[in-house]
Amino acid sequence: MSDTDTMVATAMKSEIDTPHTRHAILIVDDDPDLRVLTRRFLKKHGYTSVEAEDGDAALSLLQTLYDDHEPLPDLVLMDARMPGMDGFEACRRIRQTEWGDRLPLLMVTGMDDRQSVDEAFEAGASDYLTKPIHWDLLRQRIRKEIYARETNDALALAKAKLDQERYFVEDILTRMREKAPLNDRKLRVLFEPVDISSGDMVLSGMTPEGAHYAMLGDVTGHGLPAALIGPLVSDIFYSMTNKGFAPETIIREMHRQMRAKLPTGLYMAGCWASLNPRRDHLFVWMGGMPSGMIVRNGELLQHLETNSSPLGILPNELFDTSGVTIPVEPSDHIVFHTDGIIETTDPEGELLGQERADQLILQTLRSNHPLIAIKQFLDRFHGDAGQSDDITLMDLIV
Repeated sequence: MSDTDTMVATAMKSEIDTPHTRHAILIVDDDPDLRVLTRRFLKKHGYTSVEAEDGDAALSLLQTLYDDHEPLPDLVLMDARMPGMDGFEACRRIRQTEWGDRLPLLMVTGMDDRQSVDEAFEAGASDYLTKPIHWDLLRQRIRKEIYARETNDALALAKAKLDQERYFVEDILTRMREKAPLNDRKLRVLFEPVDISSGDMVLSGMTPEGAHYAMLGDVTGHGLPAALIGPLVSDIFYSMTNKGFAPETIIREMHRQMRAKLPTGLYMAGCWASLNPRRDHLFVWMGGMPSGMIVRNGELLQHLETNSSPLGILPNELFDTSGVTIPVEPSDHIVFHTDGIIETTDPEGELLGQERADQLILQTLRSNHPLIAIKQFLDRFHGDAGQSDDITLMDLIV
């Protein structure tokens, strides 16, 4: 960096930091007389300014300010046609820097030079002005560009604050519903959320009599609205399970509370599996979930199908909590999963589907692989298409 660059950068910092100064503008033009006229005009309307005689000097000045952690100007007013590095090239290079992508940049072009106007926008100019300069129009363009920049900065700051608050709230809600360890030898869980928090949940608990209750839920949507259901459902599940209530009673209370406390349109598909204390009979209730399965010795024994609507939709008197009771044997696997698995798509948009999902799960169980092998397969299947929904699987082992 030359001594001249340092002196100019120091002078500009002084201009920008001057008390009562609202905005600073960098004037880039090889015509010293026009720079003087522009500087006087800007000063008359309350702006401070600093000058550069060509694109190279402007780029060097801006980089120096950035490297020294000094404030950049609020706007750059750049002539298009200059010797050395012209305005088009300077604009392109500014936009390529880590600091110049949002810097307002007005390009000054010839009156009838349509090609220059097109080139200015292609180079990244925010707007343009034609020569001879219409001074009132220049004032309006400057006000518009600076206002737009300040508005965008304020929106970005507000969004960052909201994102941080959302993260904290979602983290709190997620922790509130995680009341019991899930991955013990009798219950395995694959849980891969697509967002910070998830609308999927797995709950597991023992009654005083020794029955094992487990539930998989899939709330509509993602993020904060979906996460709000977690603490409500979790609290009902654990408090009533600890008191030994029947599965149908707990499911009905979840539905009633969701209908009473949540806004319309927010509901939860779910499936319930409970083993009696002797672990020889399974009670299953399913509301709006993909087919589950009972697997014995690595082979599909039977599918488990939805027999009710999701929780939180129907009026209380129409909601069906009846399920089915099925005899089971030691080492049987009762497997449920959310629709994030069967709705995984490859880069061409083809769904994995229920049949291939069943084969994937069976192969994983036969090979005695950890459940993460399912997620690894899905990652290969969707490729660059990415994961679009929460993926959760519950494997209850008799």
